[in-house]
Amino acid sequence: QIYFDFSAYSDMAIGLGRMFGIQMPINFASPYRSLSIVDFWRRWHITLSRFLRDYLYIPLGGNRHGPARRYLNVFVTMLLGGIWHGAGFTFILWGALHGLLIVACQGWRASRFHVPLPATVAWLLTTATVILAWVPFRAADIATAGRIYAGLFGVAGDLHAPALDYAPSATLETILGALLPGAAWNVWLSLAAGVAGLAACLCLPNVQTLFRRYGVGLPTRGYADGIEPPALGRLGPAWRPHPVAAVTIGLLLAACILKLNDVSEFIYFRF
Repeated sequence: QIYFDFSAYSDMAIGLGRMFGIQMPINFASPYRSLSIVDFWRRWHITLSRFLRDYLYIPLGGNRHGPARRYLNVFVTMLLGGIWHGAGFTFILWGALHGLLIVACQGWRASRFHVPLPATVAWLLTTATVILAWVPFRAADIATAGRIYAGLFGVAGDLHAPALDYAPSATLETILGALLPGAAWNVWLSLAAGVAGLAACLCLPNVQTLFRRYGVGLPTRGYADGIEPPALGRLGPAWRPHPVAAVTIGLLLAACILKLNDVSEFIYFRF
């Protein structure tokens, strides 16, 4: 929910800027393909990550005073990054979790016992920890986050999160209610939507790759540019003006106009 919501209107802002001759920085670079939590923060909300680095981490001393001070600076920076999202304990916990994860990753890499993990294992570990850390960010309060964690780990808890419920049209809701009376079909649809979304993150080219010949966004030094490496000797699909694309965009525009009166607030907008 958060990724597709925030990444989408970041792309909208970049596209609108280009229409006025303004090139804005890339904000997302396929973060759910990351192989470590450090890599994740080079791909996720890059403008915020850069701000935290330049105005918190470096002024605190950065990595100039030894490993212990560097780890402390990282943790404090991420903790303050959590508070930036809101003063609630859920955001503080989210920032603290990411601070601990980054410190653990950096400490493991610096350890003499460090052994590089296979890419699949590294991806699974990174994705699992990031998703677990999202729980307090989206939960209404610490108690709700605790219940969800309890349910995830098989303890007496609640896996149902109303914010994740799929909200179909009234017609589809009537059909599903008739076909599956008493079944928690909304939860299963939510799960299916999550699996489909993850598949899209992993398998489909991102905006930077599709529009690479146009240089839609400004890359940030030290962060991922979002352009995926070549696969099988090819860079994959790229955007080209085409009648089919024109018709598709026209249909999407018509759908948007028809839905103008529907209220749908961006999840990340309140930040």
